Amino acid sequence: TPVAVNDWVMEKRSLTSGALDTGFDTDGVLTGLTDGMANDVVLDIPNNHVYIAGDAGSSRTIEKRLMTTGAYVTAFDTDGYAQVSGGTYNGLAMEGTSLYAAGGDGSDLVVQKYVASSGALDATFGTAGTATAAGVTTAAFGIAIGNDYIFTAGHSSTDWYLEKRSKGSGLIVRGFGSEGSITGASATDIPYGGVLLDEDYLYIVGTTVLSSVRYQYVEKRARSSGGLDERNGVRMLCYQDYPNNGNAATCDSDPPHDDIARFDMTDPSRLFVGLSSFAFA
Repeated sequence: TPVAVNDWVMEKRSLTSGALDTGFDTDGVLTGLTDGMANDVVLDIPNNHVYIAGDAGSSRTIEKRLMTTGAYVTAFDTDGYAQVSGGTYNGLAMEGTSLYAAGGDGSDLVVQKYVASSGALDATFGTAGTATAAGVTTAAFGIAIGNDYIFTAGHSSTDWYLEKRSKGSGLIVRGFGSEGSITGASATDIPYGGVLLDEDYLYIVGTTVLSSVRYQYVEKRARSSGGLDERNGVRMLCYQDYPNNGNAATCDSDPPHDDIARFDMTDPSRLFVGLSSFAFA
């Protein structure tokens, strides 16, 4: 989901060739809400729906559109998009008939649960559909769902932050890390991106600073305890290939990784990371 200045922009392309699908909107590129940014995208392939999360007009926002044409699904909050005042959504996940949006309300981390069909907040989750880490974090930047739990990655002051919650109630799971959350990788002033789960592990992408040099990184942690994998817990990368086609002088020129995915879940050896949000279909 690339972003134009002050507008939401979404492209639909062929997975094989990269060509724009001109049946989507009129030219394969759709410009949506203004005065904000689109930050994440989730596909509901069986129902031909795409959900986009971000902010617009100083409100946290989720859009629901048809995958084929890009048209709004107007049954979603009566006009095709749902909004909550303040902050932004940076991450979005879907399971069954529920959407989980993660971001910030302007001061604290926020996770909200929506009914995917109507766009209404699910009042059984947290407090009236909202769970927060008030006073602990600044915002969430990635979210993933596994079995009965939500894993949310975010930012706490100048450190990264990771938490585990019940997907039903929104309550913190105390056996994960220290009382349900983990902080570390200090001086991460460009925060986390995406979160990916497999049967036993979670993978988180972002950026960190070591010895005054910024690195892209991927972490691998146990889903149950949050502990780093002893063999391959952290992978540091310094591409030095952005924005100058391989001519960047230092790692500081690299932007942070924003998303992580596995195209074939039966092949655990291959992970895809990107500098903006993406989805496979």
